[in-house]
Parts: sequence; C-alpha cells; structure tokens
Amino acid sequence: GDPKRPIKISIHDRSKSGNHIFMGSFETSVNGLLQAAMKREPYVLEKGKIEVTGAIVNWGRTGVAETIPDALVEKPTFVDYLSSGLELNVSVAIDFTSFNGDPKLPTSLHRLSSDSFNEYEKAITSVVSVLANYDSDQKFPVFGFGARYEGKLQHCFQCGLTPEVEGVEGVLDAYRSVFKQTVTMSNQTYFID
Repeated sequence: GDPKRPIKISIHDRSKSGNHIFMGSFETSVNGLLQAAMKREPYVLEKGKIEVTGAIVNWGRTGVAETIPDALVEKPTFVDYLSSGLELNVSVAIDFTSFNGDPKLPTSLHRLSSDSFNEYEKAITSVVSVLANYDSDQKFPVFGFGARYEGKLQHCFQCGLTPEVEGVEGVLDAYRSVFKQTVTMSNQTYFID
C-alpha cells in the first residue's frame, strides 16, 4: 500500500460493559506513525492540530496517543521459531488435476517410471525431507485432490491405505498407490465440498 495514504485512528476507553468511551480520533499515515515512533513523540488528543505530523483531531478529550515503538522491532522469522523449539505437524496434499497431464503420457508431471523420479516425486522428496526434521513423530497424512478416484469425483481424498504414513518413503508409497487404483484427473477442485 501507499505509506503516505491518510488513515484515521479512533481511540476508545474500553469498558467491560461494552459502553466504550470515545476518547478522540486523528488522521495520519503509516509514515507518520513510523516517524512518531522513531522520535518517541505522542499524538496529542485535543481539538485542533496535533503536534506530530499536523494531524487533525476531530473530537475528543485532552490526552495523548503514543505510538508503540515495538512496531519497529523485527518480526521473528521462520528460523527463529524453529530455533525456539517449534514443532510442525506436516500434512501433504498432492494435485491430481488434469493440468498436470495424463499420467500415461511421457509429458505428464505424474508419469511413473522405474528408472527415475517424476516431478512430483522429486518435489515430495525435497520438501518433505526438509520439513520432516521438525515433525516429532514422522507420521504424515497424505491427501490428493482434483481427481475421479475410486469411481467418483474427489475434491479431497486420502492417499494410501492408512490415515498417516511414516517418513518420506511412506509419502511416496501413498502417492504411488493412487495410480494402482482407477484414477482420472479432473479439471477443477472445490475445497468447500
């Protein structure tokens, strides 16, 4: 978005009864908020001009609205979460829509071969082998979507015989097991079904 675009901030005194008391409001921008936070300057809530950024107070009692300096603190990264002990529960979903090509054709991303991995097997191996390091039980549910499977259109179906499989090899086996059934790729997937 545009950091110079005006935004209106309304301040209320929260009440447990739900009758929140309107304290005042002012207009500023994201740049104005950041500037005030860096300078640690409050917005004064009183009729007329506000000292910082010249924002206008529409109504309100005298008081101040302080910007939160923590808004400038860097957000934790995914690696920060992992190094803090985050554990993942990995679930795998595989796209069986017709956009990936007929698995019987050599150009299909799903073409199975005894000589080498297809594109899906490569992706599954690459991604799951990394994420598996953060999943404590190494058991993964594997789902497929977008295929006519076991005689009916399935927008979401279990791959493999069990609700969860073990390790990367288990995910690959569950993926390959779909092709041992009668499977026809479909055009669209509706996740609301």
